[in-house]
Amino acid sequence: MALWHVLVLGCFGATLGCALVPPRVADAGIAGYLVASAIGVVVGSGCAWLMWLMHKGFQRWMLEHPEISASQRERYSFAFYVSKLLWIAFAMTLGYGSSLFVQRLLR
Repeated sequence: MALWHVLVLGCFGATLGCALVPPRVADAGIAGYLVASAIGVVVGSGCAWLMWLMHKGFQRWMLEHPEISASQRERYSFAFYVSKLLWIAFAMTLGYGSSLFVQRLLR
């Protein structure tokens, strides 16, 4: 398993975990947890899928440009991985916010 696969799984898991925070704070019961879990799975799957597509595009771009030196490839890869960590933070915020919004609607 490559680092990339760990990041994609981390994106899904972190989003799902953050979506489960609002029902725990609100003591929402089993229905609140089921709704939050569904939101977390949908948002997490979407964010992880987009992350996977970006990786495929980046990989294809790197293979199409063999003239790029090794040091430039390392810099591009580092910047790409940092951007994916920021994407995971955004996905976590999106999962938390959407779950919080729905929990407030259900009260």
